[in-house]
Amino acid sequence: MNNMRIILPILTFLLALLPLADAEIITLKTGKVVEAPVLEDAGDYIRVDVSNVLVTIFRDEIESIKASVEEEQDTSYLIDLLSQSVVVVRVFRQDKPDLLGTGFIISDDGLIVTNFHLIFEAKEIEIETIAGDVYAMEFIANYNEDLDLAVLKVLWDKPPVLILGDSDTLKKNDKVFSIGHPGGELYEYKEGMFVSRVMVDDQPELLVKIPSQQGSSGSPIFNSNGRVVGISVSGSIEMAGFSYGIPINLAKNYLNNNKIMSLEEFTLQLSDELKLTFLGRGALLEHKDNKAIDYFQKALQRNPDYLRARVGLAKAYTILNQQEEAAQAWKQVLTLNENNQRAHLFLGNMYLDQEKFEEAIVHLQKAVDLAPQSIHVYNNLGMAYGSIKNNKKAIEYYEKAIEMDTNFAKAYFNLSAAYYNARDFEKSKVYCIQAIELGYNVPEYFLNIHGFNSQ
Repeated sequence: MNNMRIILPILTFLLALLPLADAEIITLKTGKVVEAPVLEDAGDYIRVDVSNVLVTIFRDEIESIKASVEEEQDTSYLIDLLSQSVVVVRVFRQDKPDLLGTGFIISDDGLIVTNFHLIFEAKEIEIETIAGDVYAMEFIANYNEDLDLAVLKVLWDKPPVLILGDSDTLKKNDKVFSIGHPGGELYEYKEGMFVSRVMVDDQPELLVKIPSQQGSSGSPIFNSNGRVVGISVSGSIEMAGFSYGIPINLAKNYLNNNKIMSLEEFTLQLSDELKLTFLGRGALLEHKDNKAIDYFQKALQRNPDYLRARVGLAKAYTILNQQEEAAQAWKQVLTLNENNQRAHLFLGNMYLDQEKFEEAIVHLQKAVDLAPQSIHVYNNLGMAYGSIKNNKKAIEYYEKAIEMDTNFAKAYFNLSAAYYNARDFEKSKVYCIQAIELGYNVPEYFLNIHGFNSQ
């Protein structure tokens, strides 16, 4: 790292002489700006090309990296190119409205990836390209209902194929984007960032800051290089503007034609409880919550230990704000799987509302121990620890919330209060000022103790 610091003045001088192409803008914590092509990203450091000299810059020296103006101008071309490999998946159902979703091409013999929940009750499936060409599905090549993944085969000679990336290389705040058909708007480009890896209904998923609507299902999630790193599954009920995706590395084992079957054969393989559960999930997406409950209850009559139906029933009661029924349903989920994150999150937040802080901590702590969580969960866990006078833990989790969202004003105020309770008045004042600057309505008494004029 010391060698890198010695090189920086020379590096800055050389950069001033270079006509840069395909460069990235690297802002260092010292304030210096480096504009150069990044040839290697090794995680802890990057290597850049400076006048044909390979220079290493360590991550802890970097404030930010973003594309140069030239690269940003090429974005529209990249989107147009990738869209050639994204398709519309139209599902025709008996006695029900048709469904529209998204898929994408992964092989030159016509394999297309989409979501299982789109096709499980299909009577016919059509694939439409961006050029308007329509292909009938030849057969279902593979599927995995746990991942919510389906692979379809169409007779399409040498279609444009997307390149699969490595989802394990994703780092927090990495740029990601998707191309899909949210709300029926075809080929919409949505840009966001990777947040974390989470467990959703016992499946590893990617949490991304990209909004999702009906029609987004099956959309490819790309990294900044246009490689597919995930498959959009659903929007987040807990956080508006966020969505979940299947990690592409997890999906790769199923992106083949190991199960060749017609729609009729596919339907016969599905159990009644699975069909009823996915019907319930569809009813939830359509905001028909009581109808969803009916489907989940019928599924559980056939198999009382069917976890998917237990989770779906608990979600439906939660959406309807039927607290007693929801609490009982989530407790039943935990009897089937003690590591279900959603159950721990609901029960933790419920106990926090009831001011049962010890019980709240047990469940919220379990949820965050299982996998990274949202800013609100970290903030709530901070509140629970603060309420039992554990200021050290409260500070730890408020800081985690701010780390996830540096504009989360409430967490700044809570952190200020936690430092005040810990008798660190200087830090308390600093975070109070930040809360004010972000527009938080700080109580007058707290302004007064720090000597601020509430006017």
